[in-house]
Amino acid sequence: MAYSTLKDLKSYLRIRDDEDDEDLQKALDQAQTSIDVYCRTTFEAAEDSTRVFDGSNMTPYCDWPSKFICQLWFDSPLAALTSVSVDSETLEADEYRLLPRNDTPYYSLLFTTSCYNQDVSVEGRWAHSIEVPEDIFRAALRLAGYFFKQRGASTFDTIGTDGFSAQEELPREIPVDIRGTLSRKRFSPLL
Repeated sequence: MAYSTLKDLKSYLRIRDDEDDEDLQKALDQAQTSIDVYCRTTFEAAEDSTRVFDGSNMTPYCDWPSKFICQLWFDSPLAALTSVSVDSETLEADEYRLLPRNDTPYYSLLFTTSCYNQDVSVEGRWAHSIEVPEDIFRAALRLAGYFFKQRGASTFDTIGTDGFSAQEELPREIPVDIRGTLSRKRFSPLL
């Protein structure tokens, strides 16, 4: 799914004709990719997916008199949880706790049983949120507009993607106003 649509971008840039639709769509795609790379996450999950974590990634959890004994840190934010399984056995909700407790995205799981050296499967929406946050929607529009207006300008570096023929243009830097918005959304894995 896209953070912004072609219709949104054309309205934002006040473009009425269809002459530049292909370049506008490329700018939208490039903006979404740039946002995901800069923030180290994706901001929208349309469907569930499962990630399997090796039990060696568990850390002890000591917060006496807590009933939790080990903790799993995610390598990506989780917007919504569907199920948790340890070695193919689905856990009940009272056997784990998501962190943070009162906000999303989640970044960790606490367990009441030892999960060391066992595979942990986490099914859910692996993204910052289920729907695109408003500030990311606006940043995607602004960045796509910037890319569209800068096409062919010398503010881009041209690199060979296969070393010889295919070429890709990348911006030298994300504009400061967009970087300010995105900096607050960067994911920093705690592993």
